[in-house]
Amino acid sequence: MNRVLILGINGFIGTHFAEYVASNHLYKRYEFIGIDKNIDQKSTDGIFQYRQLDLLSPDSMNKLLQEVRPDYLMNFAGIFGSTKYENLIEINVGITRSIFEGIHANTLSIKNMLLIGSAAEYGNVTALPVRETTGLNPINDYGLSKVFQYYTAKYFNYIYTIPYSLARIFNVFGKGLSADLSIGFFLKQIESAQDGDSIIAGNIDTKRDFLDISTVAAHLWKILLSGKPNEVYNVCSGHSVTIRSILEKMINESGKTLSISIDQSRIKKFDIMDMYGDNSKLLSIS
Repeated sequence: MNRVLILGINGFIGTHFAEYVASNHLYKRYEFIGIDKNIDQKSTDGIFQYRQLDLLSPDSMNKLLQEVRPDYLMNFAGIFGSTKYENLIEINVGITRSIFEGIHANTLSIKNMLLIGSAAEYGNVTALPVRETTGLNPINDYGLSKVFQYYTAKYFNYIYTIPYSLARIFNVFGKGLSADLSIGFFLKQIESAQDGDSIIAGNIDTKRDFLDISTVAAHLWKILLSGKPNEVYNVCSGHSVTIRSILEKMINESGKTLSISIDQSRIKKFDIMDMYGDNSKLLSIS
């Protein structure tokens, strides 16, 4: 069976992707190895083999690739939000670089590697929908780090012809979403709120392109197996909705009587009022 190595298996995307693998019985046709810095003593569950690894160590990454010699690789390891710039670069760019260097050093004939990009790479766009050819104009350090990751991949592909596909994910929702993201922040408040409480929010009249994480997981697998190497794919719905509408729906589904309170300190100095992507390239994958 083809061997699939997944880095960051315990993160938000990794956890949901593992559920996708299990529910679709992909483990019957592929061998999955999940890697993260903390594995909680898991070794195997019949679906994944689990290994603990310091993903920031180039030597450890090299040894892992030398031993596993995967046919496919998916890198879900990454951080976002208001984390220090140095940490964003170390993790979002450094791990990707170590992967490419390890593949080259061990002369691996990898079929494809999936990297996780972000709509934050596009930043402040002037035309909608956002296409993969839209210029990159990030407005925060996170978006900048993902741009650096993209150019790192292009560089190693050009020098060593190592294949990759990059999925630029727009906005997602799903169980376990970090409270550092607006939807996760709302969910955390709603879960602990009592009737009559207020949910604190920033600018909720902005519009974003959302997909459920289960749908995202299916798209990522499709890109890995059938996407064209060295290409970027927007992972998005193709339309936008207001953050307000999503928050109101979440409150309604909770069954609680809650109001919304706008906190001016949470309104960003530079914000994008509307963003949605063109998903035609993604949907063209057979």
